[in-house]
Amino acid sequence: MCGLFGYDFSRPLAPGVAARLLRELARLNERRGPHSWGWFAPTPPSGGIRVRGLGSIIGAEGADFCAMAAYPTIMGHTRYATHGAVTAANAHPMRVVGPGGAGVVAMHNGVVHNHAELNARLPPNQRVEVDSMHAFRRLARPEGVAALADLRAYGVLVWYRVGTAGLRLASFDGELSIARVVDRAGAGRGVVWSSERGALLHSLSAAGLVGTILRVEDRREYVVLKGALSAPRAVVPVPHPAPHGNFHPMRCAEPARAPTFSWVSNWSWPPQGWSK
Repeated sequence: MCGLFGYDFSRPLAPGVAARLLRELARLNERRGPHSWGWFAPTPPSGGIRVRGLGSIIGAEGADFCAMAAYPTIMGHTRYATHGAVTAANAHPMRVVGPGGAGVVAMHNGVVHNHAELNARLPPNQRVEVDSMHAFRRLARPEGVAALADLRAYGVLVWYRVGTAGLRLASFDGELSIARVVDRAGAGRGVVWSSERGALLHSLSAAGLVGTILRVEDRREYVVLKGALSAPRAVVPVPHPAPHGNFHPMRCAEPARAPTFSWVSNWSWPPQGWSK
């Protein structure tokens, strides 16, 4: 099963701390998805940085955790291929255009059980190799999560609607743990998520961070914006390091930010070969 991880901070962490957090999240989630990996950093209002690769994310050329730490928001994925070949094109996150030329950048941990049935309804030139693409195409529509009604699926979706503020998360009988991270004074600072709670707790501890686990309701869309999660139902205390901070941040030089770019200006609707 695939792994999901990421964070969104209203105030940046020290680069070495953020890089340590990302590396531990990626390393522990790789056990769930060894075939390929990818990450995305939104750069509002319309662009973003998307990097994908094959094999292990640890040590990969495109997975420089110090460089990734330059961004306040990161969504990451490790893929276990269930439908579709192991190729960079099939690695998550994927981008899908929607009506009006915008669209989503999305990742999925789970399975769409009626993948073959949904493909059979489509003309041959519109069929997809990766089952998650059925969900991504629907998320690109204006109705969002409501458009998923005809899917027989489970798992967790994380996506960014291009041109809007905030990431979105939704669980459909899937595994997802989210923590609200605070500073030593107890002030809110951001949210961190992972497919497994154990991986989340370990990564927070490794980075010397303090937080509380948020209880996420199933089949509900959440928005992550400016270091906060919309309407968390309840919180559960998370064990955290002693105040002296028994952790080892990564050694990061001042990272050079990758050049940003906009996809929106290059997208058109409908895509070539697509009929509405």
